[in-house]
Amino acid sequence: MAVVMKQLDKTEEAIEAIKSFRSLCSKNAQDSLDNVLIDLYKGNLGWAYMQKSNYLAAEAVYKKAQMIDPDANKACNLGQCLMKQARYDEARLVLEEVVMDQVPGSDNLRWRSRAEELLYLNAIHIHVSTNKAQRFHELVEKDLEAAIVWFWKAINAGDRVDSALKDMAVVMKQLDRTEEAIEAIKSFRSLCSKNAQDSLDNVLIDLYKTCGRVDEQIELLRQKLRKIYVGEAFNGKPAETARSNGKKFQVSVKQESSRILGNLGWAYIQQSNYLAAEAVNEKAQMIDPDANKACNLGQCLMKLAQYDEARLVLEEVVMDQVPGSDNLRWRSRAEELLLDLESR
Repeated sequence: MAVVMKQLDKTEEAIEAIKSFRSLCSKNAQDSLDNVLIDLYKGNLGWAYMQKSNYLAAEAVYKKAQMIDPDANKACNLGQCLMKQARYDEARLVLEEVVMDQVPGSDNLRWRSRAEELLYLNAIHIHVSTNKAQRFHELVEKDLEAAIVWFWKAINAGDRVDSALKDMAVVMKQLDRTEEAIEAIKSFRSLCSKNAQDSLDNVLIDLYKTCGRVDEQIELLRQKLRKIYVGEAFNGKPAETARSNGKKFQVSVKQESSRILGNLGWAYIQQSNYLAAEAVNEKAQMIDPDANKACNLGQCLMKLAQYDEARLVLEEVVMDQVPGSDNLRWRSRAEELLLDLESR
């Protein structure tokens, strides 16, 4: 019955039927019912990922679902996922199988019509050159969803992959598609040059921080520290050119070490691991002190009930004895922490 319901596009009803009545079935039937449920869930999971515009994840589950029990509906969804990633040749192969009756359910008029519509759109995209796509991106720079489509096309065409992948991840973050941005970088960074890897690591760290994946953020920060210790940071160069607010400036290995340690300390604070946070923040301050890390260090010491030491650290910010103390945000934070400290 569940299989028939699925063919009738009544997947949710099929899932509820199995969950409600499987207790009436024999022990030997349970594994078979589990397999049916897995297939039903996978179809639904793929669609759910598509609704969130997470096309990488949707592609993965649809491929698994098709291996278990292929049908034209899932083939159309898989084709659409590939199109959203600008993988038009792969999409065409999947969709043509439906039109050519090579997938179960291809005789369903609804699914065949959908496959034909997707093939038409796919053909249009295939005949758009990469150069035209770049010009189109400039025209629709305010349409972030459209921009992502063209970034995918550039990546798959091998056109300036370094910048396309990084910029696409930044745009995805703006659209609250952080998880998809993470998967995109992980999946396609191997296509990027060696010089782009540090920059991609920095984007990943920011994405991990945004979506609360603290363990992965910490692991990547520790990897970057190991590279510095073995002389692999900045591809072996003593400094690197960075950009902020449109301006270029030089960042030394020493400054980068302190920055990474500071970020690692903040990540440990998010885990309430104040001992580890104190250790790395102290090391960061020894290398390249600033008021932000001083506030973080003061907060750690307070959490560890080391109040006298915390007061000394925070007072240095308030008394302009630490670089960056003139930053209103950090000074205000130090003053708030000191007030909290006095109330203890």
